[in-house]
Amino acid sequence: PGDRLFVINAYSMGAWATGTTTGTAMTRIAMVKNTGPDLDKIVDTLTHFGPGYDYIVTGYPPFLKHLRDRLDKVGFAWGAYRLRGMVGGEGMTEALRDYLEERFVEVRSGYGASDLTIGLGAETGFTVWLRKRLANDDELRRELLGESEQRLPMIFHYSPLETYLEINERGELLCTINTKSCLQPKLRYNVGDEALLYSHKRVKDLIRRDAARWADCRRATADEKMSLPLLFLFGRKDSTISYMGANLYPQDVEYGLYGQN
Repeated sequence: PGDRLFVINAYSMGAWATGTTTGTAMTRIAMVKNTGPDLDKIVDTLTHFGPGYDYIVTGYPPFLKHLRDRLDKVGFAWGAYRLRGMVGGEGMTEALRDYLEERFVEVRSGYGASDLTIGLGAETGFTVWLRKRLANDDELRRELLGESEQRLPMIFHYSPLETYLEINERGELLCTINTKSCLQPKLRYNVGDEALLYSHKRVKDLIRRDAARWADCRRATADEKMSLPLLFLFGRKDSTISYMGANLYPQDVEYGLYGQN
């Protein structure tokens, strides 16, 4: 119930529009406290309001790692609370998800851009299962990603009725916002991300080719009815990476390495 849902918004409030936008959006469904990425405030909030709520903590993936470590350090009563993580702004490894889900009920990622919309795509149990499967299933990986692709993309469902997505000749994602609620929609906007698009049916048909793989999929996603198309997102085409909302370029890494000598 909405009156028992409590969102702790740990996105930076002011550095990017995402923090403010997320806080405003969440007030439609839950009680929200906009703490920003302040560990002490979040610990105080959880302690003050107690375990009687279903908590969702929103923020960048590395911040949730810092939060887990801090709560462990102060002896937080994880067993009495129900915490979920909702992350975005940058990619997340499955190793980090596994680490977080040792404490959180679940952690799911969303895809968006401050200069477009925060709701371009979202993870589900199926997309998480598929991403983990691609890490170890060479046959399925070749079918979906190609022979030479070594990167493991984030995978999201998206709604074509809300966001029309295309891939240009350079493999970059083009976004057109369809919703009437957007007062100034951008057409075929290029965020600079490299991606692939697949229909849900195409991916499911490939999974069904192997009986054991299909059985594993059904066990992991038995309760899900989602059939929206899938976005495979590799990140910035120019190799830029994001950490806590800051863009890091290859030259920055080079300067840092040489600067140690």
